[in-house]
Amino acid sequence: MTTRLVIIQVLLLAGLSSIFLLPQTPPMKDAALIMKLPTVLTLSGWTGGAPESDGSREERAILARDTEFAKRKYRREVPISEQYPSNYYSGLVDQLDTGIVLSGKDLSGSIHALERCLTAQGFNIPEASTIKIKLRSGHVLPVRRLLCEKVFQDRKGATRTARSIAYYWFVGFNSVTSNHVKRGIKDFRDRIVGGYDQRWGYVTVTAQLDPERLMELDPRAPKPLVPKEGEAPPLVPILGAGGQELIRRPLTAPEADHLVDEFISDLGPDIILVDQVKDWPEE
Repeated sequence: MTTRLVIIQVLLLAGLSSIFLLPQTPPMKDAALIMKLPTVLTLSGWTGGAPESDGSREERAILARDTEFAKRKYRREVPISEQYPSNYYSGLVDQLDTGIVLSGKDLSGSIHALERCLTAQGFNIPEASTIKIKLRSGHVLPVRRLLCEKVFQDRKGATRTARSIAYYWFVGFNSVTSNHVKRGIKDFRDRIVGGYDQRWGYVTVTAQLDPERLMELDPRAPKPLVPKEGEAPPLVPILGAGGQELIRRPLTAPEADHLVDEFISDLGPDIILVDQVKDWPEE
């Protein structure tokens, strides 16, 4: 009986001691990203609206709770040279919707290819490709380009198709990529060989191709604690500095590509710690 008790105690002690042999959780390194979108892009002339830090309802439903967000809408007046002189309107603007999603500790629940998120929101993606954009810092950034379409009903009940192009890329501790699979391989290799976990972020820039009168929530309207199902929020036109209503001009795909190339070239070094990034891949 005594011998059996001693054996049990030895086995129990050995089992508890084995805890110290388990691998420790690797340290977490931050992404080479600045989670603050600039107010003005001086070289390209874009001006940012009010910053936002909340994800959409669809994003919150998919992503982990500790995921961080930074969003901003950028606008720039369409110059006279790009409008017909007889039809010039000072309220005609270009708009680019920009956002950063930064993972928390659970990468599997925070970072994914943008295609997954867009598909969950009802978008069809008939065309996808990868482009290269030269940043003003001289670095060449690979960017994923997605042509998106979504059928919806407008406020009058008419069926419409919204067309847009979404551009995105990933930023890790010391690398950038536009390829979600390569991002996962890089993350796994750094964990095994480098001995660290890392937060990943992805940056998105979206150009709407269709013209639209720009609207915002009416700040004078009372905000219900619980919005009613299917009830549209009160909206008012967005006004420019001169009091004119802002209208987003229609864009062709090549025009959107040109705008976004210029925009990301200027924005990139403001939010990417380019000196920390060692891997600028040829994708």
